[in-house]
Amino acid sequence: MNGMETRQNLTAEEISFLEKKKSDALLHLILCAFSLIFGLLLSIVIIKDSSDSILLCGIMSIIFFIPIAKNLRQFLSISKDINGGVKKILVTHIEDFKEAVYINKQGRKVGSDHYIFLDGEKYAVKEEHFYPLGKGDVIEAHISPHSKYAFNIEKTGNKSTKNSV
Repeated sequence: MNGMETRQNLTAEEISFLEKKKSDALLHLILCAFSLIFGLLLSIVIIKDSSDSILLCGIMSIIFFIPIAKNLRQFLSISKDINGGVKKILVTHIEDFKEAVYINKQGRKVGSDHYIFLDGEKYAVKEEHFYPLGKGDVIEAHISPHSKYAFNIEKTGNKSTKNSV
């Protein structure tokens, strides 16, 4: 580890933030699971030829496996953070940063996710925390240890090489 790490109890606001993220992950998990089950049942009922039905079921299982696994992992890691009731406070420098932008068919931005890399780990950050930061900046970051969300980030030193994203 390059920086200093301490631990502190989660605040009520941070627990509320994690509870919302946990609810979102559970909702997505349930939707994916029900879609998979509905699709499997529908393919078995509609397609009488068993070889086509088995092929379709296999394809659907593969397609839905990744989002189900991702949302289950997210749900469990957030639950671990809430049950643990503790956050990490890292004082370190930003190794790298990344913005994932989502564009619709009309070419308009419909959303984005923001990440920073600290001590070899990737953390999700709020947009308002992302843009003032630069590679090499020394920061104090309050983060959830398992789900890797950054609750708060404050610059403690400046060694920035980033001006635009």
